[in-house]
Amino acid sequence: MTKVEQLKELKDMLDQNLINQAEYEKLRTEILQSVPPQPTPQSVPRGGRPFDVPAAPLRDETFLQNPVTGQIVTLRRWPTFGLMLLFGTFYLAYHGAWWNALIWAVLAWITFGLAWLIYPFFAYRFLVDSYRRRGWIVMPPALPSTQPQ
Repeated sequence: MTKVEQLKELKDMLDQNLINQAEYEKLRTEILQSVPPQPTPQSVPRGGRPFDVPAAPLRDETFLQNPVTGQIVTLRRWPTFGLMLLFGTFYLAYHGAWWNALIWAVLAWITFGLAWLIYPFFAYRFLVDSYRRRGWIVMPPALPSTQPQ
């Protein structure tokens, strides 16, 4: 359970008069001062330093969820390639990857349009990394339904 979820639960308890204001302040302080968990061996790469973004997406389709709003975005490798080839920097800007859009526009201008043909091969990875850096969570792929039809 994250600190945000713990604080929301604590606020609900206060609103329902399950705890008083003094207890709320004490528990809130404990939650905010708690030490975050240390990285597990699975999250530490071979170099020994933990990082947030993987080297490359593991699938051809990635589901990302905004932890604040619950919005879900689906990114697919080949549609991303095609849309990037057609719309270029506007497609990256639409997804909020502003640094990548700026870099792409500069490279396209410097290389007289050659980057327009090369950059789409990397667009899927750049978009997944951009969403992850902004705090979006990669969701597991949907499992097939086990219910009889």
